[in-house]
Amino acid sequence: MNKKRIWLVLPSLFLPYFLLLSFAIIFFSPFLVERFTALLENPVGILLVIPLFILYCLGCIVPCGIFALLSIKNNWDEKSIAKTAMIFKLVQIPAYIIIFVLGVLLFMAIWTIPVSILFMVVDVLSVALTSTITISSILLLLKDDKIERKRAILFIVSQLFFCVDVLGAILYYRHLKRLNTVQNQE
Repeated sequence: MNKKRIWLVLPSLFLPYFLLLSFAIIFFSPFLVERFTALLENPVGILLVIPLFILYCLGCIVPCGIFALLSIKNNWDEKSIAKTAMIFKLVQIPAYIIIFVLGVLLFMAIWTIPVSILFMVVDVLSVALTSTITISSILLLLKDDKIERKRAILFIVSQLFFCVDVLGAILYYRHLKRLNTVQNQE
């Protein structure tokens, strides 16, 4: 993929890691623990933190949407888009595992349930963003009639489910490689 284009989707790669880093800084930095407890005592302080996180999320959503629209409009290379999406999904697996474990542990205490819900929302958003990249590649193939409609729908549906999306992205990329091999032999 063109190095200039990857900047549009790079923030979505770091979204789960940004959440983990924020969590680690807030809860494990001795200086910030005092500040965080002060924030908890003052609800206005928490309301100031939330917009910053929402801005980062928007900073991920908008460029991914622009990337998907431009890739379909300008007929970018579907194989490189699929490869990028697959790599993003594989790189995010460690973050998903840590977030899942932390989310389950935090769900056990009633006062940390909102943090668990935040983890879940960020996971869903992250999967949706990387799936948007894969779906744009699938739509490019469909647009050029290089893939059967049933297979395209199957690949798109696989992008809607957590964990299945990674397997779907890998299988889709392998399908593209086979498709390119067959086209090169003809």
